Amino acid sequence: HALRIFGREDLNLAVLRLYHVDVPKGEIGSFYAHLSRILMEWIERSEIETLLVLGTMYPVEEKESGDVWIATEDWLREKYSKYGFKPLPSTTISGLAANMLEECLVKRIDGIYLAAESEVYRLVSELGKKISEGTLKQSQAFEYLGRVIPDVRAATLLVEAVSKILGLKVDVKKLMEVRDSYNRLYMQVMEKIRAARTVPVFVG
Repeated sequence: HALRIFGREDLNLAVLRLYHVDVPKGEIGSFYAHLSRILMEWIERSEIETLLVLGTMYPVEEKESGDVWIATEDWLREKYSKYGFKPLPSTTISGLAANMLEECLVKRIDGIYLAAESEVYRLVSELGKKISEGTLKQSQAFEYLGRVIPDVRAATLLVEAVSKILGLKVDVKKLMEVRDSYNRLYMQVMEKIRAARTVPVFVG
């Protein structure tokens, strides 16, 4: 199923996980709007008071800071400042996250967007340049990208952030082990991409 809901009644917690869904380009906006309304109706019926939306973002500095960034209403940002989250710089939140956060404002549910920096965005940018230069095939770009997705480092930061908010002790030891392997692999992939020679490539 594209959408899965995991819950623990004893923790008063529900986790919604949306997997990739193929939607015709012209229908993406209406799809997200419809899905967010359905989800928010369920959230209201379940008397859920707070919605945490997790995402990733392009690194703010040359090197990832390891910070978790927050975007929400002013009074909520002040409330959650004790966890060390940084106010998200001016940016655009799109997709399902944007629709659900907008619904939160209407329905007076506390909606908070938490984002972790992800080097994958830098990789995508680098791949785009190489494809434009003609030094890399699209098929090779997708292969490189597939090696470093999902971003385990960003996932670890977000799990730790949610753990702080909920007061839970979540063991991220295995995630951190995978994260270390991911970091090494990411550096190897970036070195290969940046070392790509300028050779004409015909993509068609």
